[in-house]
Amino acid sequence: MSVAGGLERAFDAGAAVGCDCLQIFVRNQRQWQAPSPLTDEQIRRFGEARSVTGLTPVVAHASYLLNLASPSDATRAMSVSAMTDELTRCEALGVEALVFHPGAHLNGEDRSPNIEDRNRSRERERADHQYHDRGGAEELSIDDCRLSIGSSGGHDKRTIDKATLAGIERIAGSLDEVHRRCAGYSTMILLETTAGQGTAIGWHFGQLADILDRVRDSDRLGVCLDTCHLFAACYDFRSAEGYAAMIDELDRTVGVSRVRCIHTNDSKKDLGSRVDRHEHIGKGKIGKAGFAYFVNDPRFLDVPFILETPKGVDGRGRDLDRLNLQQLHRLKNSHKRKK
Repeated sequence: MSVAGGLERAFDAGAAVGCDCLQIFVRNQRQWQAPSPLTDEQIRRFGEARSVTGLTPVVAHASYLLNLASPSDATRAMSVSAMTDELTRCEALGVEALVFHPGAHLNGEDRSPNIEDRNRSRERERADHQYHDRGGAEELSIDDCRLSIGSSGGHDKRTIDKATLAGIERIAGSLDEVHRRCAGYSTMILLETTAGQGTAIGWHFGQLADILDRVRDSDRLGVCLDTCHLFAACYDFRSAEGYAAMIDELDRTVGVSRVRCIHTNDSKKDLGSRVDRHEHIGKGKIGKAGFAYFVNDPRFLDVPFILETPKGVDGRGRDLDRLNLQQLHRLKNSHKRKK
């Protein structure tokens, strides 16, 4: 939700479209420079708005600029400082969790922060071009995908290339430093699954598990699943069997209990495309059935489902967030009626 005009305004915007939980940015997500520290008045208004609307839990999404996997010491230092600032703001506001993209290893190329930002953009562009050049991604089965990442979901250390392993080590070390600077904080950091564009880390559960294994205080970490990213990374959960296989792999590597947030988005691109393009619920390549398995899974009953679908209104002037939320509620209520 947008926080233009004050962080607390996100609550009214969320309540207006029917949300019962919320995700916000606690600072500008596209700038390195941090704003002034939060004032007592800002914190008070935020808490008051949360109390009035009753929206809970509240999670924050970290800046898109962060890259804890960067081979550049300068970029990692800036990323650690920015994450520390964001976590401090979350702690002051009582935000339960901070979601972040683990980072990209950039094949070990040490670049300045500004050049690195452009380099990561080029990586995403190349992934898009590769998708279009081959006429779209081939429809792969989950078994085909496993062949490409290792039969154990990639958690076998022998299946990880040196650049990825080095990036994972840098992520873990960076998180250790953030935890050191934020000792005693209750806000949890959540590693988000990625689509795997360019050299992004975190596109299968084994990589997330490898990060968790290396962080000293890993009980302060959780995981955020993104349905579009999972699908683009070749997890096919459109059938009961596919969904069960995915969750089984998740539990064997990361642990289902570590899932603290689910970004709920359809995908414009095909299974295994490794391209991150969100679509409205039921309007993309995933379809309604895949979301029905998620929203009706009792293991995720208390986990917040967050929309990151396209914003705006449809041709009849209806808010798109409201329509996507209604679609998810219908999928859950339909399942209850069948029982």
